[in-house]
Amino acid sequence: MNTLDRLKELHVRETKASVATLKEIARIDACDLYKRFGFASLYALLTEGLNYAEGTACKRTQVTRAA
Repeated sequence: MNTLDRLKELHVRETKASVATLKEIARIDACDLYKRFGFASLYALLTEGLNYAEGTACKRTQVTRAA
């Protein structure tokens, strides 16, 4: 496999992982599961629990709630 093919394969995996992550964030948000994990909000779970940057946490929240 050449370098470009490897990069394409990695991009596909990254996209699939991002979709799966967003789906799980949406599920956690819909059921308020973040509270069971000890966080006051989804934003707190993403920033404090998963170490997302603030802007990234906002974007993830907006995307999952818009879907």
